[in-house]
Amino acid sequence: MADTQWRIPNPNSPEEVRRAFSKARQSASDIATDLSAAESDIDALEAEAILLDGRLDDLEAVSPAYYSGEADEDVSAGLPLYVVSGTAHVALARHDTDSKSGAVGLAKADTATGFSCEYQTDGKFTLGDWTAVIGAASLSSGSLYFLGETGGLTTVAPITAGYNVTEIGTAVSTTTLDLQVRRPILL
Repeated sequence: MADTQWRIPNPNSPEEVRRAFSKARQSASDIATDLSAAESDIDALEAEAILLDGRLDDLEAVSPAYYSGEADEDVSAGLPLYVVSGTAHVALARHDTDSKSGAVGLAKADTATGFSCEYQTDGKFTLGDWTAVIGAASLSSGSLYFLGETGGLTTVAPITAGYNVTEIGTAVSTTTLDLQVRRPILL
């Protein structure tokens, strides 16, 4: 950046004053050029940030979290699971039993007892047929789904004292649930 201090050796000399003003004008021009370049850099960085933000949104939409654990019982795709305390095992979650109400996600596929069961904890979860999970082939679009009394999902939250309310997600279509598993709340 240009020197911002100007001294006029002889302020009574018109030539010295002209040189000082010329130097000041050049410094101002250099500063304006530097400022313009900085503004261009800022504009480019803002555009890149917007682009990256859009890419992150796309990643979130297509990259849900998956985990796995050994199935302690036979599991159908879409059923809610909990992690068995003190183990790396998963089992079917249900809201009428406190120790089983801490759902962590939905099973990605049918899994037999003793095999590795992959489950999804967030994001969009799609099934072509929800019968094993809700008792009907299709979700009710726009409805909030909760952990069911004996497993599966329901649109009716429990109201019985001693049961747990565990929100699982919202149906965004008749085949897709937006998973947002919440902690259970004991009634």
